[in-house]
Amino acid sequence: MLLSCSSASTESEKENEIKEIIITLQAASNINPDKYGNASPVRVVFYQLTENDYFFASDIYNLEDRSDKDRISRVEKMGSFIISPAEEMRIKLPFNKENKNLGIITEYRDITHSVWRVVYPIPGKPKEPWYQVFWPAGENWQPEVTVHLEYLTTSIKK
Repeated sequence: MLLSCSSASTESEKENEIKEIIITLQAASNINPDKYGNASPVRVVFYQLTENDYFFASDIYNLEDRSDKDRISRVEKMGSFIISPAEEMRIKLPFNKENKNLGIITEYRDITHSVWRVVYPIPGKPKEPWYQVFWPAGENWQPEVTVHLEYLTTSIKK
């Protein structure tokens, strides 16, 4: 009897592993201004990180370099998207359970005066209420994050 309960919890843990992350990108109407102050689209790139140090130590061009084997083992590109001013998009990206952080880079036109890189630590699954042992919710938990882009700043709403 104990063996069957033990294996059931292992299967349940596998079902609840993080397989993807849900990201909501929200762009303000004034993002990425040109020299005349007109807002323009911007590229946003998402990375899975095993550690933050290399991500913060690299510049925007080093992170795109695919020849650096050391970088590839620590920083894995998930995808990139172009977002226009005043646009909102919802994205689902696959996520490897070994990675603990989501790195986000926004390629602003004026990169030197912007907050172009942020890291979001992926939270663990919240503890289920005791009564869900008897009445399971029936849905898999997935982490969600909202990334807000305004003027020359990228921030995360928790």
